[in-house]
Amino acid sequence: MKQYPVESYHIYPVKSLAGIEIKNPEITKSGLFHDRQFMLVDGEGNFISQRTHPSLCLLKTRIIEDQLEIYDGDESTTVDKISMTLTREGTKLKKVRVWDDKLDAYQVDQKINDWFSYKLSSQVQLVGLGTKSHRMKLVEKYQTKVPLSFADGYPILIIGTASLEELNRRLDIPIKMNRFRGNIIVKTNIPHIEDTWNTIQI
Repeated sequence: MKQYPVESYHIYPVKSLAGIEIKNPEITKSGLFHDRQFMLVDGEGNFISQRTHPSLCLLKTRIIEDQLEIYDGDESTTVDKISMTLTREGTKLKKVRVWDDKLDAYQVDQKINDWFSYKLSSQVQLVGLGTKSHRMKLVEKYQTKVPLSFADGYPILIIGTASLEELNRRLDIPIKMNRFRGNIIVKTNIPHIEDTWNTIQI
């Protein structure tokens, strides 16, 4: 069996915000631990992303013990930031939508919503996954359902480096791997070889 080295692991605690490179991730049934556990929604409960709010990519995240910090600026300087606990679950629920899926999510403190609304110049709310949040993905190939976070379509996204190299070969201006927001980046030498993998072992 062909072996490829893992180049890096990444999580995105808040959907569509900048991610965090991590070492030795914990894998759960719904993906990497802490990945896409929070999401911004509009007044109707529909998720928002960089597709409509590109400035989201400028908001960065980091985890310090049980706290999630979200900041705007350079980590090494005094920055504009907010923080919240990763482990506390709110009691106030809101019906939200991720593409065609609807589920219950818990609402966070209003001061956090105000911070995001100011940053985006738009009224938004931050919501989180909780014990009452249920979303399942049908994997048709295996006719089985798996739990899903706020991710677009699958619990874990794997990308090979050769696929990005092939894409950049066709572009006038090359792009970086973080555009694709992958969880597991694998060093490959054949473009799109990862599309042929039915199982992986790390």
